[in-house]
Amino acid sequence: IKIDVEGYETKTLEGMENFLSFYQNIFLSIEINFNYNNRNSAKLILDYLESLDFRNFYLLTDAEPPNKLIKFDMKNILLDQIEKLRTCEIYCKK
Repeated sequence: IKIDVEGYETKTLEGMENFLSFYQNIFLSIEINFNYNNRNSAKLILDYLESLDFRNFYLLTDAEPPNKLIKFDMKNILLDQIEKLRTCEIYCKK
């Protein structure tokens, strides 16, 4: 499921809560653009996804080298990387 809603990521995920809670084997791609979101919104999104048992977080960066997919086992390390970016895509699987 691709989510690219220009600042409404949290509200979109909350609206999908029943679906996300019920089904297994869900793969999400969430684009976060910091022109629409503050940096704290990424933490709120990740916390919410974790509460729904999403794991295996990946980050597709716009930094050098571009379009590099990086796996993060620790949410805090992922958040540190997000701080350095303008936009990013977060991937996760349940």
